[in-house]
Amino acid sequence: MGGRGALPLAAALALLWCGPAACGGDDGAGGADAPGAPDAVAGDAPDAADPGAADAADAGGDFTVEAASDAGDVPDGDEGTPETGPEGAFVRVSLTATVGINGVWGTADAGVWAVGDDGLALRWDGVQLVPVPPPVTADLLAVSGDGDTVVAVGRGGTVVRKRGTGAWEVLPGPGTADLHGVGVVSPDELWAVGPEGLLAHWKGGAWTVVPTGISGDLNGIHASAAGGVFAVGDRGTLVEQKGSAFVVTPIGPSDRTLRSIWRSADGRMFAVGSRGTVLATEGMAWKLQVTNDAADPPRDLFAVGGLSASEVFAVGSGGAIFRYDGKKWSLMPVSGPYNVLADLRAVGGHAGADGAAVVLAAGPAGRGLRLSGKSWADQAFGVTGDLYGIRVAADGGLVAVGGRGLVLRCTPEARCGAVPSGTTADLLAVSGDFAAGDAGTLLRIGAEEAVAIPAPTAARLTDVWAAGPGAWAVSEAGDVLSVDGAGAKAVSGIAGERLQAVCAPAGGAVFAAGEGGAVFVNDGGGFRRIATWTQSAVRDLWGASSDRVVAVGDNGVVLDCDPDGCKLLSEDPSTFLYGLGGWAPDHLLAVGWGGTVVRVGDAGVERVVSGTSRVLRAAAGRAPGPIWAVGLAGTLLVERK
Repeated sequence: MGGRGALPLAAALALLWCGPAACGGDDGAGGADAPGAPDAVAGDAPDAADPGAADAADAGGDFTVEAASDAGDVPDGDEGTPETGPEGAFVRVSLTATVGINGVWGTADAGVWAVGDDGLALRWDGVQLVPVPPPVTADLLAVSGDGDTVVAVGRGGTVVRKRGTGAWEVLPGPGTADLHGVGVVSPDELWAVGPEGLLAHWKGGAWTVVPTGISGDLNGIHASAAGGVFAVGDRGTLVEQKGSAFVVTPIGPSDRTLRSIWRSADGRMFAVGSRGTVLATEGMAWKLQVTNDAADPPRDLFAVGGLSASEVFAVGSGGAIFRYDGKKWSLMPVSGPYNVLADLRAVGGHAGADGAAVVLAAGPAGRGLRLSGKSWADQAFGVTGDLYGIRVAADGGLVAVGGRGLVLRCTPEARCGAVPSGTTADLLAVSGDFAAGDAGTLLRIGAEEAVAIPAPTAARLTDVWAAGPGAWAVSEAGDVLSVDGAGAKAVSGIAGERLQAVCAPAGGAVFAAGEGGAVFVNDGGGFRRIATWTQSAVRDLWGASSDRVVAVGDNGVVLDCDPDGCKLLSEDPSTFLYGLGGWAPDHLLAVGWGGTVVRVGDAGVERVVSGTSRVLRAAAGRAPGPIWAVGLAGTLLVERK
């Protein structure tokens, strides 16, 4: 069993108290992918039973899935926040929207944005929609922008503005009336519309309400330096700026409500509304157009947007999506499979610099679709990418990292926002203010953005552990790095070893672990290998006193190690353990393949029901709060109370 005297299990674990600086919990993270483990460990795509069958059924009710065209992504599995499935160790907290999506807008400069109820704001990051929440909780009803400036408006006169990578600003509103639409002429000039003919102009840091002489609601607006100001509303009304005056013109039937207006780059304009109403400019005049909707009566249309005058989309009730190709409108197929008949309230997107288009449509309850070829497929509005590492701050807030440079900061209530990381490398571990990942990526995570730290290696950094103002990091090439304010330097190399985890509990000995059951310790004389009595890869470490760690890894191994060697506490060839977190010997959980959760404590090593079948990659906790866990496909779990 080991090279040192066997301790009673309870006695061994009673020594494993490490306080707030625990490795692999608050300050450690899941290690690298597991060679020899099932394919899903690599973060590409969990096994078919992982995302859909178990978690979707657990959630109950409706659910959305990731677009089938997104290689490497998987169905989200539920819309519930949190999951209320079979009793288990954890409750799932959804990172995808379950509230109404009311507006979508995009340009090549700002990307694609979506806004919705409860202050929801999401940005397309090239793979998924990540949260970028403004400091408001009012429903956001519309979004638009100019260049890299984004403006959203909503209930109670709410107005928020974001310039480039800066933080959201809350601007005063023109009153307390709801704002239905916004048009952005420049970062400092806005137009907004609302009920009872409200038309307001922001310029010079103040609002001016412009009399329109109408009592009906205005619902949508276009405003730009090149295209002027146009607003649409009840009774087929158009309000148009002509010189210094505004002219009210009926352009649609008086029994129709116009809800949205959009202008293409060449100046052609489109408006849509109730009972399938579509209007477009022909020369200087507005003309009714026919969608050929087979529904009787025609379905209501709520939004219009597009990429050009020959690539325009109108969306509405009952899954209605129509496309205008420059000559005629046609009903588009929706492959779904779950949102085929979803009510849609917003549409928008852009064509990127590489010519690839991102066009999104969405509506109530977070129902979303993405244009995929000539059809529309389900698209989760939120985080669906893989999460590999997590830490818990002293105030209970979370930082989670994952694929393609994803960094999330979350409040203790799991209201999360993405932090720009400046990288598309997978981030595999987080500890304190540091994150590590592929291609020698090291980051220091700030409140608003992450800053790169130059590393002396391009090898994959598999783990990081914060120590005071600095950190330790290890790579699968055997590098051991010391990180401080000046950067990172190699302090040791363990030649030929694929290291997966690092830990320096309570500022004492430094432990590193990896493939082939390797555990190394440096207690002042350089790194030396200690006996583990296993060939299974060690994936994570959790600190005890200055010279003790718990280790977990492949084949369910759980080890208790000190500088003299390791004692094998448990093994289970049916599973793999990737992460370990907690805050006391009797409050320590290991997580892994297929939703595996193992409790390590005074009572022994015990397998518990997690409540999910998703692959879990890391766990963390701080006294006296719960343990959190993250995993593939945007999985975020919190320990049940």
